[in-house]
Amino acid sequence: MTLQQLNYFCLVAELQSINKVAQQVHVSEPALSKSIHLLEQELNVHLFNRSGRKLKLNENGDFFYRNVSACLERLEETVDALTSSTSLKEIRINVEAGDLFIEEIVTEYYSLHNDVAFSMSANNQPVVRFSSDSYDLIVTTSNSLLIRAANFKHQEIFTEPYGVCIPRADPLAQYPSIRIAQLRDRRFVSTTSYGINYQICKKAGFLPKQMMIGQSLSSFVKMLEIGSGIAIVPILSFGAYLPSNCVCVPLAPEDAHNRTIVLVETRFRPTTDYIQDFITFCVQRGREKVETLPQILHPNGSPAPSSDPSPHP
Repeated sequence: MTLQQLNYFCLVAELQSINKVAQQVHVSEPALSKSIHLLEQELNVHLFNRSGRKLKLNENGDFFYRNVSACLERLEETVDALTSSTSLKEIRINVEAGDLFIEEIVTEYYSLHNDVAFSMSANNQPVVRFSSDSYDLIVTTSNSLLIRAANFKHQEIFTEPYGVCIPRADPLAQYPSIRIAQLRDRRFVSTTSYGINYQICKKAGFLPKQMMIGQSLSSFVKMLEIGSGIAIVPILSFGAYLPSNCVCVPLAPEDAHNRTIVLVETRFRPTTDYIQDFITFCVQRGREKVETLPQILHPNGSPAPSSDPSPHP
């Protein structure tokens, strides 16, 4: 058996799908299936129960996975121990959510610890254990496959509500909260990362008049700045960074949506002291960010109106 076979086996065990793993490691499904089959032949046991396209570890597979996974982690720790004395203090981060907030945290942390280097990327595909571009930390949401399927260790940074980013001059900007139904005739701008616009509006019984502007977050902010439309955004990780001519109004309680930003520790390399220190720093900054929620919703310190204006036509 080979190290690659064992890595393939662990990933299939975690994702329970030949198809998903094949897409992520860029090999064909037949080649991946053959690798698993040859491993089972060599061990002379079946490792999975198969139901259609889904694979689930059987008793033998579970025993083998727990031990192989521990061995692979130990191997990674050993390699890291041999190279740590000469290696750069580097933290590799993949950012799937909370881009602007994480950039702010990294900048602040580096100003305090300039002996630590950061490598940041934004790959939304699940990370594979043996990728040459593996990460130490992944910033994502609590419903990520990494947590639900792979069960990676993670820390919650904060839970945030969604709100409506809207120009200050708009009558709805004076509302203490906004019903989704009031946005039916509005034009939305979004990136593909903010599909929440579509999901929330569809749940309210209509499809948003949406102008997609691709993956660029800077273009998204610019479109909001020039008043091209409105957007439903996460209040803490985006609402704090709105253009000056926009405000963030919370959704009404009956339409409320939340998400939780988490920091996932991957299994690619052991968590060093400086990475753990950065995690602690992120958690603390997350708590502080939650405390700023009232200021984000009412940036000028003015109280919300005591009663709603008449509904927008």
